Amino acid sequence: MLLQDGAYGQYRTFSPGFVKKLLPVRIADYMPDLKDKTLIDGPGLERMIDRLEPDGAPLLGLNVVGHGSGSHSVWRVDFDHDLVVVIGRNREQNYSVTNQFIGRFIKTLADGLAPDTATVVQTRSGTPHPSVP
Repeated sequence: MLLQDGAYGQYRTFSPGFVKKLLPVRIADYMPDLKDKTLIDGPGLERMIDRLEPDGAPLLGLNVVGHGSGSHSVWRVDFDHDLVVVIGRNREQNYSVTNQFIGRFIKTLADGLAPDTATVVQTRSGTPHPSVP
């Protein structure tokens, strides 16, 4: 539904254009006096860039949005690969272990998308989805 602007086949769940309203925006576009003009956030979705290391390359690319949770459930929408990733959890047990698991899981997905994931990241990183700043 999110990849198809609120439709799933012949069924429509959201009005056309509604999904775009959930995507991250530049906050300064709505608050011109904001000092940090680079701040980006969303009312429902935000950029979710998974990395194995804090300064490491994005595993899926930069055109990924999602929503976080206190239980560390994973919910990602990757526009470049037409991929939706969901990992459901009922509670957080160990932050460090959970982060390592999520990183390894996303890396496994990324490795399965192309023989050379680094090439995909380099190719995709400069061309985010038109709806995601």
